[in-house]
Amino acid sequence: IIILSFKNPKITQILIVAYFLRIFSVYINIFIQSLPDSQSDALVFQEIAMSFAKNDTYELLKSFTGPDTYFISWFYALFTVLFDESLLLLHSLSVFFGVGTVFLLWLLAKELWGEKAANISAWIAAFFPSLILYSAITMRESFLTFFLIMACIGLVKTMKTYKLKYILLSLFSFYIGSFFHGTMIFGA
Repeated sequence: IIILSFKNPKITQILIVAYFLRIFSVYINIFIQSLPDSQSDALVFQEIAMSFAKNDTYELLKSFTGPDTYFISWFYALFTVLFDESLLLLHSLSVFFGVGTVFLLWLLAKELWGEKAANISAWIAAFFPSLILYSAITMRESFLTFFLIMACIGLVKTMKTYKLKYILLSLFSFYIGSFFHGTMIFGA
C-alpha cells in the first residue's frame, strides 16, 4: 500500500480502507467466527498445502501441479516452506491479492472512464462483501480476480495503443490465472 500510495496518492485512502476491511475479516475468521465458505474447500486447500509443505524444497518443486485445482495448495505450500507454517500468512496472501484487485480495478476504470469513475469503482470494490470475504479466506477467488482484471487492463490498453506488450500482459495474466482456475485459459 505504501509503494502504491507514493506512485498514486489519490488512491491511498481507498487502499487503506480495503486493507483494514480485509484484515478485520481475517481476524474475525481466525479468532472469532468462521466466515461463510471458509470451511469446506478452504480447509481442504490448507490441509493439502500443509501436506505439500512437509516435503523438503526439492520435493515440493518436483510436485509442482501446474494448472490444477490444487495449484493454490502448492502455492501456499511454497510460502509455508519458505516462511514456516502460519495460517495468518496464507490469509495474508489472499489479502495482498485482494487489495491488489482494488488497485487494478481502479487502474482499469481510470483507463476506461476517467479518474472520477475509477474512484467510485475502487470504493465499491473496497466495500464489496464478496470481494472482502474471498480476500479473507484461503480460496482461489482473490487470485483469480486479480489476474482477470490485470488481463482486462492489458486488453483495454491493447485496444487503445495497439502495442504488443499489452497483449502479452493480457495473455500472461490469463495464463497465470489458469493455474488457479483452468477456465481462465479461455480468456486468452
